[in-house]
Amino acid sequence: MRIHNVQQGGQDWLALRADPRVCTASEAPAMMGDSKYTTRTALLREKSTGVRPEVDSGTQARFDAGHRAEAAFRLHAETIVGDDLYPVTGTDDIDGMTLLASFDGMTMAGDILFEHKLWSADLASMIERGELGPNWTWQLEHQLLVSGADRTLFVTSDGTTDQCRHMWYTSIPARRAALIAGWRQFLADLDVYVHEEQAPVVVASPIMDLPAVNVNIEGALQVLSNLPEFGGRLRAFIDGLNPAPESDQDFADAENEVKVLKRAEDELQAAEDRALAQISVVDEMRKMKAMLHKLARDTRLAREKLVKDRKEVVRAQIQSNAVAQIQEHIKATDARLGGTYLPAIPHDIAGSMKGKKTIASLRDAAACAVAAWKIEADRVAGIIEKNLETLDANPEHHFLFNDKHALVLKDPEAVAAIVGQRIAQHEAARKRQAEEAAEREREKIRAEERAKAEAEAKAREAAERAEREKAEREAWAKAESDARSKRPATVSTPAPQAISAVATQVTTAAPTPITTPAAQSRPTDDQIIEVLALHFRAHESKVIEWLLDMDLDAASNRMLKAI
Repeated sequence: MRIHNVQQGGQDWLALRADPRVCTASEAPAMMGDSKYTTRTALLREKSTGVRPEVDSGTQARFDAGHRAEAAFRLHAETIVGDDLYPVTGTDDIDGMTLLASFDGMTMAGDILFEHKLWSADLASMIERGELGPNWTWQLEHQLLVSGADRTLFVTSDGTTDQCRHMWYTSIPARRAALIAGWRQFLADLDVYVHEEQAPVVVASPIMDLPAVNVNIEGALQVLSNLPEFGGRLRAFIDGLNPAPESDQDFADAENEVKVLKRAEDELQAAEDRALAQISVVDEMRKMKAMLHKLARDTRLAREKLVKDRKEVVRAQIQSNAVAQIQEHIKATDARLGGTYLPAIPHDIAGSMKGKKTIASLRDAAACAVAAWKIEADRVAGIIEKNLETLDANPEHHFLFNDKHALVLKDPEAVAAIVGQRIAQHEAARKRQAEEAAEREREKIRAEERAKAEAEAKAREAAERAEREKAEREAWAKAESDARSKRPATVSTPAPQAISAVATQVTTAAPTPITTPAAQSRPTDDQIIEVLALHFRAHESKVIEWLLDMDLDAASNRMLKAI
């Protein structure tokens, strides 16, 4: 808070408050539409034009009495507070607004304030109940906001301890937020305010009354009256009536005209009664009287209905204009937010106008209701903006917030937590899916490697088998070729003979030439092996395996049995 070296009530102090955009504590109740002494519309007009109502002698006398009582009670207030109190004027910039407060007293530490009001029985009763009305609480809340103090000693007294009441007031967060929003909306309304001349206090214009009806009876059959003149004046009066009253002045005039017409009815009836008291038969006079009486009565009733209907029309126009302002604010807010996020915020324009009699009071009530609605709408819009910033800060995860229109209306801290939680869950799920996909890919690779290894093993085995078979075929072909080349042309291949024994080890020496049976009675082991290989078209190593696997005992037994 910046402390200003000015004397409260002095010219420097008045100049400090003269800036229309300086928001003062004493103006806070009027700004919120809760002042007992002026209206929000009047405050807008005063700040826009710089013209403030003159303080009359009676009001100045009350101000002076209040200052004297305040000064007289200060010592007792210091006793209650337990510290010295000093008058202070200070300002502070809050949300781009300059807020000013003048304190009846403040401690040197700035933690306690003192606010004094001249003794009032009603205010004393509120203090006893601990329930101050808004006419006081907005000022106290404003003072605490500007000063940063903890609490305020609020007192009403006549300057003595005999007639005084006091209570402690501490700030209420929701009320403080409403106060700041209220000043923000008030300054916005001040920027677009268009001054209209203030209508004077409405008093019905004087109307030349209709002449008194005079009917006299002279003689037995002569009737003397001014009914024709009265009728002419009545018709002229009716012709001069305003058919479409608009202003408070028009309505006041119309109501007065109704009274004149009612008196005309009464005068005509009274004249008839007087005439009848003088003569029993006054047919012509009675017909004229009845006609004029009906004219006055019908016109009065029509006038009464017109006043009522026109008041309803004007009331409806004021209400319609207020609703139109709300709709325009909704459109502007939606444009600022970039979508239709603002929820339906109820308003009661008609309720605020209920009981108001004058056009000025109806307009002020509607304006206050619109301002209150805008304050609430801007509060909700502020929450939406914060939440949109949180949601839009993660554009890559926008698909996680399909309930965006519902989320933006929640508490910003809750939305931040929800955003963090959803993103964390999504990232965890995506990481888990990536790990599962990677594991599936690894398993696929392992399976492919196993299949490849098995295929390569089979291929090697097939190649080795083919290589062996090829070698065997080549060896057989070579052995057959060698045997044919060594065998005499006239000697045929001997038939297979029984083998009595097989050597356990076969040498790899070159085969001996095959001779005829007459030359040798038993072929050599190599010859036997060679013959078997040629006969069965098998490699010699395979023949050796066969011979080694033979059961010679069983073969011998079979041969013996055959013999």
